[in-house]
Amino acid sequence: MFNGIEYTDDLLPSNTSGFYSHYNIDNASDTYLVVKFDVTNYMSSDRDCENFVGITALYLDKYTYTGFVVVEDDDGKGFSSYENISPLSTRHFYYLIEVPKTVVENDVTLTISFNGKEYTYTGK
Repeated sequence: MFNGIEYTDDLLPSNTSGFYSHYNIDNASDTYLVVKFDVTNYMSSDRDCENFVGITALYLDKYTYTGFVVVEDDDGKGFSSYENISPLSTRHFYYLIEVPKTVVENDVTLTISFNGKEYTYTGK
């Protein structure tokens, strides 16, 4: 399930009480475009989170960016980019794409590869 997009300089987990991990942007002139999904593994075996979805972001019809996926931990206190998703389990996926802050006010066209099919989303 596609849950939308957002821009952030620091991706925080849903549970920030006590110790937690997060993704903070290193370059002050950039930000993360975060594409959010809830994904259920309907395969009969575990599947690596990196194999569920691929995304390309296009701005102004000429600037292309790619990123990486992280999955929120079951306890909501952090993220993992190397996790196997068990059959019939649903997890919160975040696809992080580092983009210059100068493109944020423009529409983005996302090409989303999921389950052997491509989908397109355009918006801010």
